[in-house]
Amino acid sequence: MNEVINSNNNTLLTTDKDSSKGRIISAALDEFGQYGLAGARVDRIAKKSGLNKAMIYYHFHSKENLYREMIKSFFTYITGEIGQSLKTSGTAAEVLSSVIDVYTQLFLKDTPIRSILLRELANPKGEILKQIAGVLTESKVSIELRSLIEEGVDKGYLRSVDIRQAVVSFLAMNIGYFIISPITDRVLQIEDREKFIKERKEAVMDLFLNGMKAREK
Repeated sequence: MNEVINSNNNTLLTTDKDSSKGRIISAALDEFGQYGLAGARVDRIAKKSGLNKAMIYYHFHSKENLYREMIKSFFTYITGEIGQSLKTSGTAAEVLSSVIDVYTQLFLKDTPIRSILLRELANPKGEILKQIAGVLTESKVSIELRSLIEEGVDKGYLRSVDIRQAVVSFLAMNIGYFIISPITDRVLQIEDREKFIKERKEAVMDLFLNGMKAREK
């Protein structure tokens, strides 16, 4: 199933947004984001999707399966987008900038997936995190990101570092703010969040690439 992010309401949709399965996943993302797995109700998902509960159970069999399919669809989409960015031609800076754009567009506004991720991260041994890790591993995004950094090291414009640490740092710099923004926005008194997020892209590029830049001998 192919998905897109609707920029108007940050909802996960299928390319055929009028399909019953797509409408259910779209409604489920909002429901699970607001109430979590335990608090979500199939009847509310049915009402939001404009379908009956029988159709939900026909496609997904249970609320738990719907939740898992929703998570898988989302991360399959996002890793696909990042993978495409990593395959674009250009310098390491241009490719990494394209990857940052994916994260920025995804989290530019409040999205249900952030609430879902926070809940799942609170349960590090949970089944869902294993599923997410599986999707990320299968996508080979981390391998491609490592290859990009290794190429820069081999060509001499990035210094030799622990590549794993570099990948973790890059991902944390991109995702970290969006996870903790409800706190940092208040502490730092960030009033224009959209402007701050756009500026953050340049800050991440500056901090990461300057930190990785080869030192002059």
